[in-house]
Amino acid sequence: MESDRPGHDVAAYARAELLDRPRRLCEGAADGDPLRRAPPVTSLLLLLIAAIAPWTVHLAPPRQRLLALVGMVAVLMLFGIFVRNPITAWEFWLGLFAGVVSVVALAATSGGGLMRRAHEDVGGDRPR
Repeated sequence: MESDRPGHDVAAYARAELLDRPRRLCEGAADGDPLRRAPPVTSLLLLLIAAIAPWTVHLAPPRQRLLALVGMVAVLMLFGIFVRNPITAWEFWLGLFAGVVSVVALAATSGGGLMRRAHEDVGGDRPR
């Protein structure tokens, strides 16, 4: 399909525009062009990943916590490779802060969990 100007191919222009659009969506834009801003879904996804990361490590069995930590770092690296750098995003730090605070708050209010209560019911304090 050709336009009214000689040497100008509309189909080639459309193909180039379609191939260029995903790159422009993920780049930050200084000019405020809506096609060049990152979609808000990536911000929400990064916030969710960062908030879930402390829980993933906390809920893993003790022998597998290092593996859980490596897995979460791998997820963040994949996010950084395919979307944008998570370390420089405020959503990452806000989500990480919220996740750590929620884990610490739950651990502080739980009082040691079921094992401490079961031990106190059976025999009191541990022998020293």
